[in-house]
Amino acid sequence: MKFSWVSASAKGPVGLFYFLVKEVFPELRKTVRLAFPIALGQCGVGLLFVIDTAMAGRLGEIAIAAAGFSGMLVVLPFLFGLGLCVGVAVLTAQGRGAGRPEHGATALRHGLVVAGVYGVVSGALIHVCVRAGALACFGQAEGVVEMAEDFAILMGWSSLPALLFQCLKNNREAIGRPWAALCWMSAGVVINVVLNFVFMFGWLGGPKMGLAGAGLATLVARSVTLVGLAVHPGGQMPRWRDGFQCKWLMDILKLGIPSAFQWTFETGVFAVAVVLIGRFGKEQQAAHQVAVSLANLAFMIPVGVSQAASIRVGEAFGARSIEAMRRIVAGVLLFAVVFMGSYALVVSTFRGRVVRLFLTGETSAMTAGFAENFVLIVAAFALFDGLQVVASGALRGMSDVRFTSISAFVCYWIISLPVGAFLAFQVGMEGIGIWVGLACAIFAAAFVLNVRLWWKLGRGRVF
Repeated sequence: MKFSWVSASAKGPVGLFYFLVKEVFPELRKTVRLAFPIALGQCGVGLLFVIDTAMAGRLGEIAIAAAGFSGMLVVLPFLFGLGLCVGVAVLTAQGRGAGRPEHGATALRHGLVVAGVYGVVSGALIHVCVRAGALACFGQAEGVVEMAEDFAILMGWSSLPALLFQCLKNNREAIGRPWAALCWMSAGVVINVVLNFVFMFGWLGGPKMGLAGAGLATLVARSVTLVGLAVHPGGQMPRWRDGFQCKWLMDILKLGIPSAFQWTFETGVFAVAVVLIGRFGKEQQAAHQVAVSLANLAFMIPVGVSQAASIRVGEAFGARSIEAMRRIVAGVLLFAVVFMGSYALVVSTFRGRVVRLFLTGETSAMTAGFAENFVLIVAAFALFDGLQVVASGALRGMSDVRFTSISAFVCYWIISLPVGAFLAFQVGMEGIGIWVGLACAIFAAAFVLNVRLWWKLGRGRVF
């Protein structure tokens, strides 16, 4: 007979320890087995961002600043699209838990349509807006906008194959077959690195395009990974001959739109931070890009665990087993504490050496100093960042996406942005003030999402 969360809590520390050893750790092992390839794939996504930043550093501070400025603006519509793809994984997992595995193919078919339409529209809008001179309206340093324009357009169009790939990836992960997506993601990283040298620096007779070459390399790499995963055996077929149903489109959008807004609210503040920090000079903007790249690379691990939690909680939700959900959630939160706590300790201790891995080109000591300060703040909120992202993933598995979207808006736009702007411009803390504001948002998000999660699980108000 399973040892329940309620009976464990009633027995005090000894009961909770027994609960962890006998119930939570076995569930955590299952989640980690699923999360491992997912997290590695997320690291691949973050690694593409880091590689482009590091290679842009060879072109100088302006290139780093331009990559950060245009990249963070383009990533907003891209992340909104990723949110729209969430429903594929959640509905597939819930269907499996309820004994209806065929729901996965149906969810995939409708998710691909939503992602495809959105990818075309967002790519076209980015192209038109950039060519109309929209980037010049943000008051960036001289030379940054000119270098950023072509890069932004190419990155915008690369969202289309990336979103279609994400739908296929979500489906395979939800049916317990994540390794094919990881293999093609890894291939995409290698292709992107090679093509960066070809298109950015003119290797092997390629055009010497500078920063725009990084955008072209990403577009080609993402297209190759999409085709590769689509033809790779082992996934569910979307069965196009079955047509489309409004109910399934609505189910995809009911899960996807709040998730899309949540991720956009979160990342939107970081995009605004790029613009605000750019007003303090290219040194602080380049330093900000280094700190964001480093934070994103580590953040991909708990993001992968969060996605695995969504799938496993979704299966338990479909099976209507609240005790299984409690064990899964306890495991992923424990993982977040251990991993992100260790990351924070390492980064804060060796931040000087880590920063200099990114600043290999013609960068100043002032830029390195700013980057070290920003990275120290990243280390300070890393633990809470891990807790909020895995809690969000667990809530998503329960189809509780509206609350996470509202809390993201409040934490990042009502708390973070005013606090950061006040500290930066009124107190005179400049870039450090912006980063303190970001930290405040993450602290608040970790608190409210975990309270929501345990309130639902503790009171049984899930179904």
